[in-house]
Order: sequence, then C-alpha cells, then structure tokens
Amino acid sequence: RQRQMCIRDSAKGKLKTERAPEEVAYSNENLITSFREIMFFDEFIRDETSYRTGRAERLLEKRVGPVRYSLWGQGVTERDRADLTDIATRVQRATGLTLVETARSSDIEVLILNRDERLSLALKVRLAGALAMANDLENDLEGLVCAAYYFESEDAPDLVDYTIIIPDELSGILRKSCIEEEFGQAFGPSADYDGARPSIFNDDEEYAFFTEHDAWLFRILYDPRLKDGMDLETAMPIVRQIAAELRPEG
Repeated sequence: RQRQMCIRDSAKGKLKTERAPEEVAYSNENLITSFREIMFFDEFIRDETSYRTGRAERLLEKRVGPVRYSLWGQGVTERDRADLTDIATRVQRATGLTLVETARSSDIEVLILNRDERLSLALKVRLAGALAMANDLENDLEGLVCAAYYFESEDAPDLVDYTIIIPDELSGILRKSCIEEEFGQAFGPSADYDGARPSIFNDDEEYAFFTEHDAWLFRILYDPRLKDGMDLETAMPIVRQIAAELRPEG
C-alpha cells in the first residue's frame, strides 16, 4: 500500500529558524496532546489515483535500526548533503536508532528533482502501479511544495519504503525545511497538528526546522514501552507515563 505524507502547501508561515525558542513554553500536557494528534492520525485518505484531505485514525508506527537513507538528484548540492546529515544526526540522537547513509538500497530515499526528473520518475512509478504518486509528479505535486510517499510491502522488505520528493526549484530555508520535516516524518509522525508549538509538524509553518519540542516527541515514541502497531487507547496511558518520567517538571 502507499500513503502520502506532505507539508508546505504555501510559504505562508514565518519559517522561524529557532530550534528551542525561549519565548514559547509548553507543558507535558501540550506534548501529550501533540503526540496523540501527530502519531495516531493521517491527514490524507487515498483512493486509487489521488489523495484527499481527511482525518483517519491509524496505529502507531516506529522504525527499528539500522535505518538506511540516500540522497539523489541532478541538483543535489553539498549544502543539501550537510542538511540531510544534520537532521539524520538529530533524529538518531532523539530516537536512539542507528542511521546510515548509503548509495545502495535504502529505507528512506530523498529525491531532489527538477521537472524533467520528476516526469521521468512519474513514468516509472505509474508502470509500478503508484498512480496517485505519478499524478502528483506530473502535476507539480498538485500545488504542494514538497511531499513524501510511504510504501508498505510484505513481499519485498528490502525495497525503498519511503520516498521524499523535493523540487530542485526550491532554495534557502524552505528547501532545508522540506528536507527536515519529510525526513522526520519517515520515523513515525504522519500528520501535522495546528496545536503543536514550537514544532515543524504544524501546517502554520511558523517554525522551519526540527525543534526541541519535536525531539521530545521522538524520545517518547522510541521508548521501548511503546510498540509498533499499538492503538491509541492502549498507547496513551504509556505515553503519559513516559512524558512524566522524561520531564518531571511537567
């Protein structure tokens, strides 16, 4: 199956670059609410050829290491590589997973593509049956600035299962922001939540980068007491306990 995860439908936000803004306080209750909304709900519902906005509850998802990731595209720069290494390091620190960059088969594939490259990829994925993704690629991501696609295959676990598409036309903070949020979403979050602050997982685009708030979410998620496939009702009492232990000051 495939599922779309996406961000940045416009550059409407301020895209602040602080990772731990002192002026924004958040409590454990704020973190717990954000965790529930970001980790247990999808923002998009898929039919055969497209995605539509819609809230759908899902089971908890988390990865096991080592996680392999790669970066491709004619327009990839050394800055892009440094930015990807930086967010990979932050995610590794927050999750405890081992992340390894590879030039071979990977679990997470980051593609920075110009329009010709996107059209070429669209042909390939259409032949593979990923019609919704192909339609997006052929139509400039249907107005989205960048997007990611999650593929689940029980028959071929070594295939790339998470593909991030970033148009090479993007530059500056917005380009780096796309790398950070989409890469972060590969590790469990599947939705943005308008109450999460300060967070990259918020459609208001106030913050451009993975924040300390987001790192707390990942520390909670990758506590071993939370298991892949847990439902919301089972997991949330454990989430509350973990948050209290990690941040006893509340």
